Parts: sequence; structure tokens; C-alpha cells
Amino acid sequence: EEFFALNFYVKGGEAACAHEWDEGEVTTEATCTEPGVKTFTCTKCGETKTEEIAALGHIDENNDNLCDRCGAELGVSSDDFVLASELKDGDEVIIVCAAKNIAFSSEKYPQKDFYNAGVAVTPVDGKITDAPAAIVWTVGKDGENYTFSFNGQKIGMGEQYSSTDLGAVNDTWAIETAKTDGAFYLKNLGRNLWLEWYESNNYWSCYKDNSNEALFALNFYVKGGVAACTHEWGEGVVTKEATCTEAGVKTFTCTKCGETKTEEIAALGHIDENNDNLCDRCGAELGVSSDDFVLASELKDGDEVIIVCAAKNIAFSSEKYPQKDFYNAGVAVTPVDGKITDAPAAIVWTVGKDGENYTFSFNGQKIGMGEQYSSTDLGAVNDTWAIETAKTDGAFYLKNLGRNLWLEWYESNNYWSCYKDNSNEALFALNFYVKGGEAACAHEWNEGVVTKEATCTTAGVKTFTCAKCGETKTEEIAALGHIDENSDNICDRCEADLTPSDYVIAESLAVGDKIVITVSYDGKNYAAANDTTTVNNALYAEEVTVSGSSLIIPEGKDVEWEVCAGSTEGTFTLKSSDGKYIYNASGTGVSLQDAGVDLTITCGKDTSALLLTSTATASTVRELFLRMNNAVPQFRFYSTANSVTAGYSSVLTIWKG
Repeated sequence: EEFFALNFYVKGGEAACAHEWDEGEVTTEATCTEPGVKTFTCTKCGETKTEEIAALGHIDENNDNLCDRCGAELGVSSDDFVLASELKDGDEVIIVCAAKNIAFSSEKYPQKDFYNAGVAVTPVDGKITDAPAAIVWTVGKDGENYTFSFNGQKIGMGEQYSSTDLGAVNDTWAIETAKTDGAFYLKNLGRNLWLEWYESNNYWSCYKDNSNEALFALNFYVKGGVAACTHEWGEGVVTKEATCTEAGVKTFTCTKCGETKTEEIAALGHIDENNDNLCDRCGAELGVSSDDFVLASELKDGDEVIIVCAAKNIAFSSEKYPQKDFYNAGVAVTPVDGKITDAPAAIVWTVGKDGENYTFSFNGQKIGMGEQYSSTDLGAVNDTWAIETAKTDGAFYLKNLGRNLWLEWYESNNYWSCYKDNSNEALFALNFYVKGGEAACAHEWNEGVVTKEATCTTAGVKTFTCAKCGETKTEEIAALGHIDENSDNICDRCEADLTPSDYVIAESLAVGDKIVITVSYDGKNYAAANDTTTVNNALYAEEVTVSGSSLIIPEGKDVEWEVCAGSTEGTFTLKSSDGKYIYNASGTGVSLQDAGVDLTITCGKDTSALLLTSTATASTVRELFLRMNNAVPQFRFYSTANSVTAGYSSVLTIWKG
């Protein structure tokens, strides 16, 4: 160890903490077969590390072939197939319909020989003995995907029918936990169908709806496996309190093997003993008419909902905008105390929910999108949507999953549309009003707890909890910033090197100057990097530090550009460190090429500008902007009009070395 263990010392970096670890806490108990985890926390900086606790191993002091600790059966023959709770790569397994004890066979059903036959089995004490070879499958596991082979051929599915077949193309399966305790579903990933014992036809098949538990819930019996623990559950601990409208959770832990299971605690329901139409427990408004549409925080399958632009109170209508009849019209609404009354039928949509995917129907037709345009239409193919949390408190975005576009109230054109950039919060943030719903909680937030400490350069997090309903929200704690009271260019708090670079704010430029282009956004500063590979058709933005009139560039960051003469008088081009030039072929894109694009450049602190000369006389002037694109900072040439759009910044400064 003394010759191979290395330390790294980084120029200008923040000094690593000389950790002082506490005594540690067992965060995962070791079991007979699984190692545990002990977590240690540094008392100085809060960083954690873990150490493995060795698996305890089985014990059998009374020689009854049962582990005295976890109850596992220890006297299993290597030829027995034992009921298992998981499958590993290389396992030999029998797949059995749990309710019917029918095994999935590699042989075909004689009367319909493209379907697999079933073989009756009789498990005794969780074991199958003397299993015929035709019902034994070899497991292949790759991450969370599984294959099942017989004589080297994987079981799969063709592209059309519900039958399974050796060697068919769709041969990858997912294992899902079934409702039946200890059982599972098998889902074909290529066809999105579940394996079932088709009892009425007496063969195995696949189907799109696995709700018939008796036919779809499966047990796995693994050759030579260790019998599953005969669990002894404790009294359980409430791990999520029930509220008036939300179920809680009680978690039980097996005293033998440490496995856990959960049970739902029923929602408590509202109480109103003083008859003031406010719940005495959570404060929710209870006097809502069944015909009112109430501001909601979630949507359920079957809900009737009005979709409203939160900032403009314009509802999404099933009727078309008269002047452009392939776009949906907007209808002004006036919510009062979180409710909409007397809503016209044209703005009411029926919700369909499948997992995290949603549809919105009017008269049985789902709203969707065609393959080309930004309009929405009833019956169009791309009819599935995702709901995303918006920046506006209590609001959401609606994203079309087929087209990856967000629904917006296109205010300037007076109709509803979809667009690829949802950064304009006033047009994309939506409220949902549900018919007969319960009013959202009038939250009473506590004083909050710091759940992530801020550092000199990184923001922290403060978490607030509603005293009425238990909901939480977070607020950012601004980064503390460096301090250097003794002026030694070392941060007094984190010991970072604060030595300024040799760059000064440029007042003018000349050919041959070496410059750095920075922009300020949301309290941080970014420099245009010599990098178009990290992001597509854009310059990547590296975070730098600006302190007064000093620029601090992290070591190793390539953000310097050489000023070169443009093709016309008064213009410049910019060359990277590897001899490539900033280029714009069309639109907003930026690339690095052997020849550059002409730029008109002005200087000034926070007022610098790099304009595309080719657009200087056009109706749309493009200049270099920073855009926060899905949390990734990057530079492109955008219209000057974007300077007031959320997520963009043109507050540029040019620094000269």
C-alpha cells in the first residue's frame, strides 16, 4: 500500500478536507446471505463513506436443516427446484402459473402447435422434484433484462401473434412484481405483452392486459436454490403518515432475514365538526359543488378537467380558432377561490391515465399531434402526454411524448399550439381544474430546515413542510461567495486560490488580441469554451468566477479566443486554440470551422455584444447569447428579442489578456 496509494494535488483547487470520521452507523443490516453496510460521516465537512459488513452466514445448531437465524431450508438437494424470490444469470428455472401450478413447457400444444404447452407440477414445501427437462429454462440476465433458453434457443415472440416460440426475434423479458405475494409477471419488452397461462384454451400465450392475477402471476423455481425465507413479520412501523386524502404506508421487517414489505394505511378522510365547510384536520375547503371545477395538484384516470394557462386564465378548447382552423381556440375563464363554475362543455376534457402517461379526450376522441405541424387535433396519432412540474407554484407543463413538444397558449397569435422550448413560463405553465375535486390545501409552511448547506460556490437547499398536509417545498440558499479579509488571495472559508488572472475588461479590440467572452446568468458567470462537442451546434459554456474587475478561470479550461480580421472593414473573426474559427451556417447554430463568420463586436462591462454581420441589416438581428438549455449552459446566435426571455442572457463582458 505504501508504494501504490497516491495523492493528487491540483493547482488552484480547493483543499480536500482532512476527514475526521465518526464511529459510523449501520445503514443496512447484514443477513445470512447478503452483506450489510456501515456508513461513516466526516464531522468536519459532512461527507460520507461506507464499509461492507460481511454476510453472517447460516447457522443450524439444532441440525434441523433450517437456518436458526433466517429460517432458510439448508437441506435442499442440488437437483431440486426451489421457490425463489429472484433470478440470476445462469440459473435453471421452472416458470409456473402460481394459482394453477402449470409449468411453461418448451414443447408445443398438440391441437395448436404454435402455442407452448403446459405441464402440471406439484410443489411440496416450496420444492419441485424430478422435473422433466422440457420445463427447465436457462436464465440470461443483462441488467434488468432477462432471456429464457432451451437447448441454446431463446424463447421470444414474432411481430404479430400472441404465441411464443424458440428463436423468435422479441426474446427479451422484464420481471415485474405481481400482486400475489412472492409472485411475478413476465413482460415481453419487444411486444409489451405479458405471459399468461391461457386456461380456457389449455396453452401458454401472451396478452396486453395482465389484470387477471390467477393467470398472469408466476412463481420461479430455481435448481439447487436456497428456499425462500419463511418470513416472520414484526409489528411494523408507520413510514408515511396518512392524510385526509392520501393513503399512508406501514413498513414491516422480517425478524429472520431482514426483508421488508409495505401495507397501505387508508386515507383518514375529512372531518368538519364545527360545520364551517373547512376540514378540521387539513383545512381543505369542503363546500365544493359536484359541478364546480377545482384547482387540482394531480390528475386521476377518469377525471374531467379544464386545462388553463395559469398566467392568462385562458382554457384549452376542443373548438378550433376561426382564422386558423387547424389550431385549437382559447376560452377566457375566471377562477374564483380556486374554482371555475358554469364551464362550457367545449373546454372539458376526460383524462386517461396509464402509469405516468396521460390522454385527454373530447367526445371519445383523444387530442394529439400530427407528424409535422405545431397544431393539436382530435384523433391525431401522437396522443400521449406527460405532466411535468412547472416553475410556477402549483402549475404544470404538458409535453407531447410523440413529438417532444410542450403545449402553450400562443398569446401573440391567439390560439393554442405546441413548441420545442417551454422556457416562457407565462405561456407554458398550466393549471388543472378538476370537476368535483377537492380544493388544494391552503399550505401553512413551517420555518424550514437546511437540508443542504451552501458553500462558497454551490447553492444550498432549505426544505419547508406544510403543517396542515405534510407537503414539502424547497428554496435555494444562495452560494456564500468567497471571502478574503486578509487579502492573501486565499478564501478564508474554503481556502480556494483567489489569485486573479491577467485579464482586464476590454474597452476596444484589435487584431491579435487574446480575449475571453463571459456572460452572467442567475448569479453565476460562464465563459464561451473552445468546445462544440459537449453540446450540439453550440459553444459549451464553462463556469468561471468574476470578482469585481478580476476574472478567475479554473485551470485547464480552454476559453481563450484570438481576434482575427474579418472579410470587411470593421469586422472580426474569432479563432480557437486549435486554429478553428467560430462559424454560423444558418439559424442559431455555432460550429468551429476552417473559416470564420464576420462579427461586429462592441466592448463594455455587461454591455459587450458579438453580432452576426450577415444579419445586421436584416429584420432579425442575431447576436451571441447564453442559453440554459435543459440545465446545460451553451452559447448560440439568437435573435436580440430573446434578451428578455427566461433562460437566455446577453449580459456579456469581453476580457482582454
